[in-house]
Amino acid sequence: MRKLLLLGLPLVIAACSTVGVPDGDVTGDITGAPTNQGTIRLALLGLTFGGAVNESVEQFAVTPTDRGVYALSLPASPRDGGYEVIAYADRDGNGSYDPGETRTQSSGKVLAYTTSNFVGNVTGLSKGWNFVQDGRLVKSGTPFNNYDLSF
Repeated sequence: MRKLLLLGLPLVIAACSTVGVPDGDVTGDITGAPTNQGTIRLALLGLTFGGAVNESVEQFAVTPTDRGVYALSLPASPRDGGYEVIAYADRDGNGSYDPGETRTQSSGKVLAYTTSNFVGNVTGLSKGWNFVQDGRLVKSGTPFNNYDLSF
């Protein structure tokens, strides 16, 4: 019986993900979250090259765990461009980030998506999802772990 339990343990651990951290394309911790300003949620915001929020990008409302750990699945085929993962305090409870709601600080992190090999040849980005920080390519292809956010 004991051998059977030991053989099944790796399957249980694999099903729960690594050490209790949720599975996702983007994972990390949220620190410094404000209290009494609404539910803390996540959003994936599209960015123009000038850094303005692209309002036409669908936002994802995902609530992190009570320990501040989060996981976010990226869309399979978004429009080409830059995207920012943020955490925010959903003051009005509508499940979407609204300008003026308290949000995590911009840390120079951008997830760039491209379907074009030409763009990749010019910029160094690979086709698909890429993690760029402070204008430098960090990693191509998901998952992007330790993508920490702070208020």
